[in-house]
Amino acid sequence: MKFRKILCAAFAALTLTAAAPAFAEPIYGDGIVTIPEEELVFGNIDLPDPIMAASEGFPNDPEYSSQWNTLMVRPEKVYSYHAFGKRVKIAVVDSGSPSKHPDIGGNIAVEADFTKNKAGLYDSYGHCTFISGIIGADTNNRLGIAGVLPEVSIYSLRGLEGRTGYISDIANAVTAAVDTYGCDVVNLSLTTPSDFANLRTAIAHAVDSGAIVVAASGNKSGTNKGTELLYPAAYDGVIGVGAIDKNKKRGSFSHYNSSVDACAPGVDVYSTVITGGYGVGRGTSYAAPYVAAAAAVAKYYQPDINSAGFTELLSKTCEPLGGAAQGERNDEYGYGMVDFQNIVEYYESSAPPKPTNTPEPSAAPGFDMPAAFGNVKINKTENGAEVSFTVTSNSAKAIFGKVYICGYDASGTLLSTDIINDVDLDPHASKDFSQPVNIPGSADNIKIFYWTDSLIPLAEPTNVGTSE
Repeated sequence: MKFRKILCAAFAALTLTAAAPAFAEPIYGDGIVTIPEEELVFGNIDLPDPIMAASEGFPNDPEYSSQWNTLMVRPEKVYSYHAFGKRVKIAVVDSGSPSKHPDIGGNIAVEADFTKNKAGLYDSYGHCTFISGIIGADTNNRLGIAGVLPEVSIYSLRGLEGRTGYISDIANAVTAAVDTYGCDVVNLSLTTPSDFANLRTAIAHAVDSGAIVVAASGNKSGTNKGTELLYPAAYDGVIGVGAIDKNKKRGSFSHYNSSVDACAPGVDVYSTVITGGYGVGRGTSYAAPYVAAAAAVAKYYQPDINSAGFTELLSKTCEPLGGAAQGERNDEYGYGMVDFQNIVEYYESSAPPKPTNTPEPSAAPGFDMPAAFGNVKINKTENGAEVSFTVTSNSAKAIFGKVYICGYDASGTLLSTDIINDVDLDPHASKDFSQPVNIPGSADNIKIFYWTDSLIPLAEPTNVGTSE
């Protein structure tokens, strides 16, 4: 039986002095593809000057200021809102789990090996380590760098053996990502020049299931001019990603064609490397995880958003490049550079209105709430009031929602709302909360509610009283 191999889009350096290989043609059979060493030598490269970050949500990771790449896509609202919890699952189908890196691990939910030769769970090449650091390096841990998503569940599914992997292994990993693990987003920083039926079927199944599949558009070298369509980025429903530099110009290696839907930093970007430290990488492989992380933010706000909906969101929120207007795409940049602040603000501005006079959603007769409040207390403080309570799950399934703390005047008019995000409960578990609240002095009553993101009640509303 013949097998066909699939290649990572040009892998970046593991250290500042290592070489990053170019794209190479895949081969038939069970042979090994060698890594050409004809381009992208990383020797004494200086990082671009840091970009000034907004003061809100600035992480305490000491290397964060070196992450011009992450700073450029404006993640501050993601950090400050603390609204992007581990309920969103990103599958990274790549070279193995990065969890042995000291600055990655808190966001790794699952490690699995789909390689025919059982290459093992852990990343022995470094590609997945670099990608995962961009998405979800441990943040605010006073170590190294910050991931663009402080909290997310990364499903590290190994489909590559070093730089290469079998098409069937990648297809099996993609299928398992949606069928076995229920992943919301799939990152594929890999390419092949040919359309394989089993890969096409797996990708179509993932897209049809509602997952957002993000793929690198590819890196040119040799006879590869950079305009060729590469797969899986060229498949229908896949979000193809190109790479830009610190000046928001297309990387000289980045493919430009109809498969490009968006772009992100991918030239001399800074992330985690397999040696346990940090280094510089170059390739569309490292632009793709920014867009995958953006898809995760969209899935947090809008769990049912699909590939078509996410493409429309990108058209509205990306920073247009290459002379395009908002909503226009071109082959070099797609709809432009992904921008996390624009995405958060888009959802916050279009979110359902805050509760009005009587915010309690009415439950159907006989409906048993899956959770309940207990130990509810309010204490007056020097700066206002503090509400403490316990939320207990009565369900055999995990519960995900937000708690709304609402203040009303004597007529029942809503005066203020404080929100606690990511109030997530394991089956039959409890969590205690103590929350300072911004309740105006004219408030006569305080109520708390536990709702899903779409305002479906999870617990009976509780009347807290007043802070007087």
